[in-house]
Amino acid sequence: MQFVPQVSLPIFDGGRNRANLDPAKARESLAVIEYERAIQTAFHEASDALNRQTLLDREVAARRAMHEVEARRRTMTMNRYLAGAVGYLEVLDAERGLFAADQALLDARRARLENAAALYRALGGCPSTSG
Repeated sequence: MQFVPQVSLPIFDGGRNRANLDPAKARESLAVIEYERAIQTAFHEASDALNRQTLLDREVAARRAMHEVEARRRTMTMNRYLAGAVGYLEVLDAERGLFAADQALLDARRARLENAAALYRALGGCPSTSG
């Protein structure tokens, strides 16, 4: 028995290998472009979230100060009511102002926490979820 090697490669492929190379290069270029776009989007989202966090920190501080002012106003109005200097309607008005300040402070804190979560996602902390 004799061993005879066989080669099954075509000598002339009519440019088929070269023709297959062009779409592969195009797919590679497209993948690079999509990757660069994803990186630019991530940097943009992180920058926006950082800027917004600074503004929200200032807003929370301002809302906290307003809450303290409304709490003092309510205390002073209640003391005036107990001394007989004002009617109970003024106490109710002061309590309504304090309640509005409470709501505004809670809204600002919620917005700051939501932005912190967005910043965490933008920095790659967890995948974004829809819903």
